[in-house]
Amino acid sequence: MLVLMPLRSSVLRLARSAVLATLALAGAAHAHAQGTPDTLAAGPLRGVVFDSLVTSAPLEGATVWIGGTDQTARTDARGRFLFGRVAAGEVRVTFEHPALDSAGVIAPAVRVQVLPRVGAVVQLATPSGATLRARACGDTVAANTAVLVGVVRDAGSDEPVAGATVSAEWTEFAFGGGRAGNAERAARDTTDEAGRFRLCGVPNDVELAVRAERGQASALVSLDLAGGAFAVRELHLASSAVATGYLTGVVRRRDLSPIPGAQLTVVGLPARASSGQDGRYTLENLPAGSRIVEVRAIGFAPLRRTVVVRPGRRQVVDIQFTDSVQVLDPLTVTTEFVPVLERVGFESRRKGGGGYFMTADDIRRKGSVTTEELFRGIPGVQVLPSGFGFTVRMTRSFGTAGAGLGKDCQPQYYVDGAILNPPTDLNAPFNLPIPPQDIEGIETYPSLVGVPAQFMRGNTACGIIVIWTKRGAPSRPQRTPAPRP
Repeated sequence: MLVLMPLRSSVLRLARSAVLATLALAGAAHAHAQGTPDTLAAGPLRGVVFDSLVTSAPLEGATVWIGGTDQTARTDARGRFLFGRVAAGEVRVTFEHPALDSAGVIAPAVRVQVLPRVGAVVQLATPSGATLRARACGDTVAANTAVLVGVVRDAGSDEPVAGATVSAEWTEFAFGGGRAGNAERAARDTTDEAGRFRLCGVPNDVELAVRAERGQASALVSLDLAGGAFAVRELHLASSAVATGYLTGVVRRRDLSPIPGAQLTVVGLPARASSGQDGRYTLENLPAGSRIVEVRAIGFAPLRRTVVVRPGRRQVVDIQFTDSVQVLDPLTVTTEFVPVLERVGFESRRKGGGGYFMTADDIRRKGSVTTEELFRGIPGVQVLPSGFGFTVRMTRSFGTAGAGLGKDCQPQYYVDGAILNPPTDLNAPFNLPIPPQDIEGIETYPSLVGVPAQFMRGNTACGIIVIWTKRGAPSRPQRTPAPRP
């Protein structure tokens, strides 16, 4: 079981000294008993150190030692360690790791019974994040929150930075004042003389922006706790805001081939760069400290890397995309082309008779300059001069008003299914605002006989002219309502 100590270097040193003193006393007692026959034998001591706190994996690089002796061992990539020969009897074993030091966690000794020639096997582990969260922040913190601890260091010397303000910022949906919306939230702390900080109550289900500031200098990293209850993060801060450095490297695919044209930006800064044909890039004049570099390339999901910009130095940061974005199987869409005039019912009405019809080919053969001239030769329609152009009049009229309508009345126009109202004054000039080359088809109904029901609106007593343009014809067929009985 581990102990979470207050994040003060002096307290941490005292706590570690107490553990070492305990181990020394235990070692002395163990050495005093070595005169008996049972303790003259020895055996191997092996085990595994597991990190359930930060990485949830075997802990590589941990130093394991046996109390009262100078015997130490270092864990491998699988967290394993081995002492080839340990005096038989009860021993106390502990371990340390830089990540635990940053978190203020000290591992107390674990009692192990070493048998002659047989030895012993021991498993060492950090406590759960929930346990350390309760010890660091108390039992009142919510279960869906975490504690974030760490240290702020100087970007140039790696020395701890005291007096820096560290904040974890996030956005959450909140209700208040009768309104609902996104609200900015933050947790803050100030680093102690050892550069350590502790932030309680930060959410573990959203991405956090963790920022360190001192004077005009700042640093920024992103953190996704992925539901964890405890996290450790180290930030680097420049000694002054004018300290700069630059990054260079190569953007590669999984097979290490270069990616040209990748776009690189630094979050919160105007700096940007593009990789060349060899995948190389350079980001210059970057403020020193922890930064977030975002990389985008065609065919890949955006990638973010946290880097440390060292003042006055060149940092080589190679970036490798692991997987390209998923490419969906080709989707074949089969459709049937339906001509415009067929979609609007023009062809079916032409076959049914009752009016006079012109297609685009008919219009082209006429060679008329104005649209009004297209109606020459249609029975019941008269084309008269009007100003600098022509106007169309119906020479016959039918309707409920009968002969009272007289001759030369104004027809009702429809353009792409919508009514176009001409002036009611027959003496007022009226020219159709559509050139012949833009027309796909024309339907002319000099009398009410044969007029489709959908055009029986407005002033239909003087006949109907329906114009379908090439650009504005509806994409769906017009529905013809059933005629009234």
